[in-house]
Order: sequence, then structure tokens, then C-alpha cells
Amino acid sequence: MDNVESWLLLKSVKGLGNKLLFRAFRHFGSAESILNADKLSLESILGSRAQSITTRSFDRDYVKNTIFKLKQLGIEAITYENEHYPRNLLSLPDPPPIVFLKGDKELLNRKSISIVGSRKANLSALNMTKSVVSGMKEVITSGGADGIDSKAHESALENALPTIGVLGFGFLYAKSPLFKRILDKNGLLLTEFSPSEKPSKFTFPMRNRIIAAMGDALLVMQASSKSGALISAYWAFKLKKRVFAYIGNPVEEFEGCANLVRESVARLFISRNQLFEDLSISCEKPQNQHPILSYLEKPATFDELLVKTGYDEEKLTLELTMLELEGKVSKEGAYFIKNA
Repeated sequence: MDNVESWLLLKSVKGLGNKLLFRAFRHFGSAESILNADKLSLESILGSRAQSITTRSFDRDYVKNTIFKLKQLGIEAITYENEHYPRNLLSLPDPPPIVFLKGDKELLNRKSISIVGSRKANLSALNMTKSVVSGMKEVITSGGADGIDSKAHESALENALPTIGVLGFGFLYAKSPLFKRILDKNGLLLTEFSPSEKPSKFTFPMRNRIIAAMGDALLVMQASSKSGALISAYWAFKLKKRVFAYIGNPVEEFEGCANLVRESVARLFISRNQLFEDLSISCEKPQNQHPILSYLEKPATFDELLVKTGYDEEKLTLELTMLELEGKVSKEGAYFIKNA
């Protein structure tokens, strides 16, 4: 099992976190070498935690129960030593020594775009997420939560794109129908948490750093000033990834995104075409598009559309009504939004 049991033994040592385990792996090269190292060698890397290894102070019940659940639930576990271990995770200072997964592990090292955002996303952000994903060819990675995450995964599935869901809990708690659809469409679910580990206020921030590391770029589609999505953004910036923040309407619901731009953590985008240009993604413009839709790359008010289109009020009202009936435009507050 790819030395999974040996790594679980090491993970079970109290006080021996991911940073120290990764440091030990880089020095010794394998779990077996760590377990068989002499005390002096271990102390040079792990300090006082070395004694727990040399005295074999492991939580063997944790190891036994975890292996049982892996087999019972059909979960695969891969470690630092596995060729499929996500290379992007190794850029973290604390990559997990074991990743638990279901689905197509070949996706782990393909080019990926990570997408994060609010659980209570507004229509502007949801539509932009759908529009952006529909024009991509990369693996779409997100966190499987309500709102932006779910829209990113669902849009990927609708466009036959592979998608990866990074879980903030163990597989025993992965009960959302969305997760089943992802697996049914040859996607992938992964987590660093053992099968029985419950979701908590600590597990989701940890999950967010994994989302940031997995992607070659990160898109923040909507975030308030206290949004958990900002954790992913700051991690991506720290890892020298390209970060993009969408600001739609109403602007006050995108305060976190605005702060990312203000702090030079992220590059602002307000339309799919602009984002794709920055990402060097070719974007085919739809043929015979209604003129009004070309002015709705960013949500606009009725008065703004009057100026942009040059229509009189009666003509603009009629055209917008027809576009709404056709499902091409939606209205959110004072703003008209182009549907993806």
C-alpha cells in the first residue's frame, strides 16, 4: 500500500505535524527509513519528537481503524513516495504526507485552475463562474461547498471538463449528491483528512491551502472581507501563483475581492474576455450575438445601457424584456446580468 501504514504510524505521533514529517521525508527519503533511523539522526531533524519514534509511541488503533475504513469505503491513499502524489502540493511548507482520494488520480498532475468564492454567492458571480468555466479546457479544482464552489464543479460537468473536489473532512462525511456526480463523470475527490475526521472550523482553512496549491492559477469569484476564500487567495499569492479577483455588482458584496486587488495580491477582472486574455486562453466570440449582450460583459444598470446602446427607453425596455424571456439576461437589483 505504498508505505501507507508506515506513514499512518508516523502521522499518529502526537506533536509530529506535516512540516516536521515533510522535513524528515526530504532528509531520509521514505517512511521506512525514518522509522528505522537511529535516535541521534532523528533528533537532528525532529528534535524531541524523535523519542516517540524510537520508543514506538504510535496510536496503533488509529492506524488500524483508518486502514479498515479505507478498504470498507474504497478509498485510495497515496503518500509522498507515490508517483501520483500531486507535485503542486510539494510547494507547500506543510504538504500532507498522505492524500486520501476517490476517482481518477491521473488528474492530480494535470494543469488545473482553482476557483473559490462565497457560499452565498449572488447571481453576478454565479453567472461569471459558469461563463468562465464554459470556455476553459483545464481541470477545474474547487472545494465542493455551496455557492461558487458548486457552480464551478457543476459548470465543469456540464462542459465535459474534469473536476477535482477538495474536501474539508473525511470521506465518511462526503454525502453531497454533487460528489457522486463528480465521481460518475470521472472526476476526483481528495482530502488530507482520514475517513472518520469530522468537518470543523480548523479543517476548512487547511482545505483552502490545498485548493490554492493544486491550481496553476486561482480565481476568486466573490468574497466578502471575512470570506474563507481569501485564505486560498493569500496562500496562492504566497506560492507565487497567479491570482485573479472578480468584482461584480453590487460592489459591496465583493469587498474581499477589492481588498485583494488593493493589496496587489490579485489582478482585477470584470469580464471573461479580459480574464482569458490575461490567462492566455483563446476565447471565441459568439456569432450573431444580440448587441445588448456585448455591453453586459459586466453587469449594468438600465441607465448605463441607455448610454452604451444609444436606444430610447421604450426600445431598450422591449429588448431587455425579450432577452429576459429568452433566458439570456437576468435582473438582480438595479443591474442587468448576462446569463452564461
